[in-house]
Amino acid sequence: MKFPRLLAALLAVTLACGLTGCGGDDDPPAASGGAAAGGGTVVTGTTTVPEVTPTAPVATPTVAATAAVGLNASGSLVKFSLATPGTAVTTAVTGLAFGDTLVGIDVRAANGLLYALGSANNLYTINVATGVATLVTSLSADPADLTAPFTTLSGTEFAVDFNPVPDRLRVVSDTGANYRINPANGLVTTDGTLNGGSTVADAAAYTNSAPGVTATATTLYILDASTDSLYIQNPPNNGTLTVIGSLGVDFTSVNGFDIDGVSGMAYAALTVGGTTNLYTINLTTGAATLVGPIGSGIVSVKGLALVR
Repeated sequence: MKFPRLLAALLAVTLACGLTGCGGDDDPPAASGGAAAGGGTVVTGTTTVPEVTPTAPVATPTVAATAAVGLNASGSLVKFSLATPGTAVTTAVTGLAFGDTLVGIDVRAANGLLYALGSANNLYTINVATGVATLVTSLSADPADLTAPFTTLSGTEFAVDFNPVPDRLRVVSDTGANYRINPANGLVTTDGTLNGGSTVADAAAYTNSAPGVTATATTLYILDASTDSLYIQNPPNNGTLTVIGSLGVDFTSVNGFDIDGVSGMAYAALTVGGTTNLYTINLTTGAATLVGPIGSGIVSVKGLALVR
């Protein structure tokens, strides 16, 4: 009686995809030349593209994240404990291209490395311990994107986060720009501008994203300081935002946002009353709970990535 069991399994997967999107529209189109982990090749039309193996071993997390890193106003790394964010350690970032400024960071689940996006359309990895940045690739338009080919990043504030299912970097901005980036080769697909409940994204984070976690489904959450609210972006490629709820605090800016792929706990760095604090965010209601100030509380943090 194998067939009924197979049919039941297929039905379960179909229902799960319908509810969560199973990666949403972030799954790379066949013609994009996207890379995947595991060796071999991907055939896209008449082009054969080598697959890319992760550049670092994947560590299986046994516990939830205990620390986070952000970027301060000068572009240095600021590392602090999630339990006691008041004690922060600053490490200067070196190795950036001349004139480049980091606008966002996130840990890539596929290899456990910290990636950083530069304003000059460059993608780097950063050694969390030393601050040394290594250029991975520069951004360029995906040849398959004939609708709105990428030219340069649009906006002044950016939110970046890796989708763990197709292994793509999502970038959204304060101008409503919505990009999907292949981290292996820098090819960018320009997706639909943000719409619906809001047209601005100050921070973004995917669920189920952590090194060693095999994600088959994920949800993209967005924070918007202009409405003090939490949203879901679904489908991610369409840019449609649906409100979840108010955070319950009046914050002037979102300094960073990330979700622990092991515990499911969401964290945000928010500026409230001139002080930059760490909060936990209830993904069901949007409610924010204060953990404490980051460093002295006057540290201007940009971007947030959970580390182990």
